[in-house]
Amino acid sequence: AFDRIEAVDGLEVAVSATGVTVTVVSPVAGEDAPAGGLALEVAPNPASGPVALDIALPEAGPVRVAVYDALGREVAVPVDREMPAGEHTIRLGGGLAPGVYVVRLGAGAGAASQMLTVVR
Repeated sequence: AFDRIEAVDGLEVAVSATGVTVTVVSPVAGEDAPAGGLALEVAPNPASGPVALDIALPEAGPVRVAVYDALGREVAVPVDREMPAGEHTIRLGGGLAPGVYVVRLGAGAGAASQMLTVVR
């Protein structure tokens, strides 16, 4: 039984006495992403240093990329600004502690998320 379940910006975080479960409830970029649509790819994954966040934006507008830890806390926001349509690469430094994270891209009415594992 879970003590608490919260929806946090595209994530569902469930906390119990035995641990934390994070479920991505927003669309995940990948093979199911429509051609020419919003997309997110995290590489390398797993990572032990800096990470490249490759994003594809179907249209210009406000873009927000945020990184969440396993408790659903926002730990980094590498992008929060207007961006033109097209493909972009964002560098995320190697300052994250080892663990599992969710990277969430929000642009316009769409969103894409991908898990990121940091190892040392």
